[in-house]
Amino acid sequence: PVFFTTSQLGEAAPAYGNHRSTLQDAYDIDTLASLDIIISCQGGDYTHDIYPKLRQAGWQGYWIDAASALRMNDDAVIILDPVNGQHIQDSLNKGIKTFVGGNCTVSLMLMSLGGLFANDLV
Repeated sequence: PVFFTTSQLGEAAPAYGNHRSTLQDAYDIDTLASLDIIISCQGGDYTHDIYPKLRQAGWQGYWIDAASALRMNDDAVIILDPVNGQHIQDSLNKGIKTFVGGNCTVSLMLMSLGGLFANDLV
């Protein structure tokens, strides 16, 4: 994996195994566009800035985001597995490549009730 930052460029990235690297520039569209999958926890302002630039640059990768910025986009799927695991799989099969986190309070509530819905108890 490659770790990116908006504020600590060049500092040590998280180590895994014997691999050591430095944090990369989270605004470098060319480097980001070389990746197949991007997982972002940077926030909505970052998503609003970077996501459209990547897509306009022709990037066809998977975007997985904790921010609410893309939740209402037609080409985005809210991740709430296991509650909507089948919908996520169907979306992958249809070529959807943008996945976003849901509202944290609603997500927690639905995950806690998911088993009840799945077993027709609610």
